[in-house]
Amino acid sequence: MAGLPVWYDDHWQALLLFQAMAGVLVFSYALERRERFIPRLLVSLAVGMGAVELITRLLYNRGQVGQFATIALLYLMLIGITVLCYRESLWTVLFVVASGYVTQDLASGVKTILRYPFFPLTQEMASTTPGVLLLDAVCYGGIYLLAYFCFRAFTRRGAESFTSRTKVVFSLVVLLLCAGLTRIARDGSGHSTRVLLALTLYRLLSDVFVLLVQYGVMDRNRLAQRAEALAELAHQQYAQYQASKESAELVNEKYHDLKQLLVTFRGQVSAEQLEKLEESISTYEDFVHTGSDVLDVVLSEKRGLCHQRGIPLTCYADGAGLDFVEELDLYSLFNNALNNAIEAVSQLPQGERFITLTVKREGDMVAIHMENPCCQEVELRGGLPQSARDPRYHGFGMRSMQRVADKYHGSLAVESSGNMFRLDVLLLACAG
Repeated sequence: MAGLPVWYDDHWQALLLFQAMAGVLVFSYALERRERFIPRLLVSLAVGMGAVELITRLLYNRGQVGQFATIALLYLMLIGITVLCYRESLWTVLFVVASGYVTQDLASGVKTILRYPFFPLTQEMASTTPGVLLLDAVCYGGIYLLAYFCFRAFTRRGAESFTSRTKVVFSLVVLLLCAGLTRIARDGSGHSTRVLLALTLYRLLSDVFVLLVQYGVMDRNRLAQRAEALAELAHQQYAQYQASKESAELVNEKYHDLKQLLVTFRGQVSAEQLEKLEESISTYEDFVHTGSDVLDVVLSEKRGLCHQRGIPLTCYADGAGLDFVEELDLYSLFNNALNNAIEAVSQLPQGERFITLTVKREGDMVAIHMENPCCQEVELRGGLPQSARDPRYHGFGMRSMQRVADKYHGSLAVESSGNMFRLDVLLLACAG
């Protein structure tokens, strides 16, 4: 393997700190920065590189223990710089430092491979100052750019998923792994070129594995948090369903009492006054009896809201055909669908508002169709409406509806065209 310029080889530990901090920036760009971030970063990095030079002269040449202690102190210094520059928890700092350190080691491994005799052009470049700087720019710049795009889906959310203390273990593993493999590669003068190449390739694979596992853990935590949120939503919807059911029963009872009371008023008040009284309480009358108590509760609740907003709600529903669907699933499905439709239609002027709902069962299949106008064509992503409030992901309501469709081995499809939104859900009775 070609030698590096003398100045570069003499100061590689300080350069390692600089390169690793650049790797940390790839993963920490969305974190909350402290005041005067740039001066803090430049000053602390300069001080850190100077301290590394001093520590190297004191410890690095005192055997393997001293060399490992140097790498460990360098790693701690990287953590200290990140703490000084970002207003985040220690757990978040440890996570991004581990990611940056591994990415730096990955780029360093690529550069090491390019210095082997198998690549004569880059091997010759690495022996000169302009060449090694150009090689650094290509290797580190390329790997950091690749890491940025590969993990951007996670890092752009900032510290949202970086706070798991489990990841501290990864920080220590990264230190041991990278430091150990770096020692083997640098002190491999007694090995053949092919053995050194194999060790370097193993080092690269280990770095990639650490990154994938580390972000896999983060993704698992994110999914667990989402599952908890969905469970809480289901609990809230069940409580809402129970309250709506009790309220609907009470309203129906009072409505029939009032109807009987109005009968006794005939002959005592004018026909015009009776007509106005009957009209005022008619909004509380059950307008459909679908054959499903749950669907009746939902429709009664949404009918009142539609009446307040001047939205005609037309329903043709065979509720009896939904007897295989659990109460909470049924309530969640129709409650979310009608909430979305009412919210969209409410933005339209009077006279353009309407919602239609059809529920039909044929054999073991139930087809649910709902449509309503909307202000503009709805943007779809992955077959589901894009949330206007948070374009990164769909709302819990639509995911809850998708979950119900999947549970009953069915499907959910939406279509938006010509300022008309259509929702179709298929459920299989044999899956209940």
